[in-house]
Amino acid sequence: STTNGIYFSSAQALLYGTLMISGISTLADAAATIGATVTVANVPTLTANRVYTLPAASDGRIVYFARLGTEAFTATLQTSGAVTLGVIPSGGAGFIKAWCDGATWKVLEWSSNITSLLATV
Repeated sequence: STTNGIYFSSAQALLYGTLMISGISTLADAAATIGATVTVANVPTLTANRVYTLPAASDGRIVYFARLGTEAFTATLQTSGAVTLGVIPSGGAGFIKAWCDGATWKVLEWSSNITSLLATV
């Protein structure tokens, strides 16, 4: 995106508050892959531990994975290659913001209660 003629990457735009968010979706209460057009992925009320998979790598893509509920189950975010980026623990609300550099997904921000956080952040 551009602001006053200055180019910002998607990650920079998000940091500077100029990124328009579209593609908000509430995920299913089942293991699933997050859709290719989803930017905000809300975890529903869970009835069991769930694993959600990010879509294929796409340069500059950002996904905000959030859970507001505090039920007694975990919500795991992983890459399409089954690499865990982080787990929102049982009994806790939380979030993980992931960004793709074109080849791999990386964690940008996360709530303090996230477990199994990818070591290469």
